Amino acid sequence: MYRTGIYALDQNSWTGWAVERIGAAPLYGSQHFPRRNARETGSQGLAFMKWLRRELEFYAPERLIYETPLPPMRQSQTTTATVTMGFAYVIEIVCCALKIPVVTVSQGTWCKAFTGNGKRDSNTKGRVLNECARRGFDPPDDNAGDGLGILAYAVGIYHGRDQARMEGVGNRWEPA
Repeated sequence: MYRTGIYALDQNSWTGWAVERIGAAPLYGSQHFPRRNARETGSQGLAFMKWLRRELEFYAPERLIYETPLPPMRQSQTTTATVTMGFAYVIEIVCCALKIPVVTVSQGTWCKAFTGNGKRDSNTKGRVLNECARRGFDPPDDNAGDGLGILAYAVGIYHGRDQARMEGVGNRWEPA
């Protein structure tokens, strides 16, 4: 059994996630939280909360990092803003209840650290998936790829001097 380090999330209706396993390759994937219609985001949020709590109780990470949602005025649809902001609040609540430290990172910051380009454009998904492949990962979709990118960023920030942890997520390790 491997010790769990950081848990990373890119939260939305399709949530990408990645879990650092110290001494092994990370686990990663995506989870869908569908809604029946635009007015039923409560059941979607409840499903997310139950899933997240089970995940965090099982893995017991040292910390969780998630992508900072865009402000509502920068979202293309009201429902998207409701979901991303609501899921962020759920993350904070569940982590507080489980005493797991939580931090956020902007898309531009983690993406620049992971791919070398933090610009949000039509090529962002491709750059992230290409970088995942270069590092030896095969995410099932771009959401899981985002989870891996956020995880690699977090490991670099919090454990940049730990060779095993850096190499576990495909980061280049340089001795001090």
